[in-house]
Amino acid sequence: AKQVLRQLRKLPWDEATERDVLKCLLKTKALKYNHIHLVASVVAGLSAYHDSLGVRLTDLLLERIHAHLDDNDYNFFQRRLMDIK
Repeated sequence: AKQVLRQLRKLPWDEATERDVLKCLLKTKALKYNHIHLVASVVAGLSAYHDSLGVRLTDLLLERIHAHLDDNDYNFFQRRLMDIK
């Protein structure tokens, strides 16, 4: 996680970069359950340098959880569980 954080901090940070990083961080269906803490560590490290990242990520996660709970589709149960974790 430290090496990934170091590489992400080297990126030229603008709106497009933040959007792309958020999109990659929210791809929880490709993660294993045991690796979620590493993603959280990277987010915590990045939010120390970019305040808006943590706020936007939290907002997007809450919107996704709300949408999944409204749909109540069993096919999205695993994805909803990963988002909540």
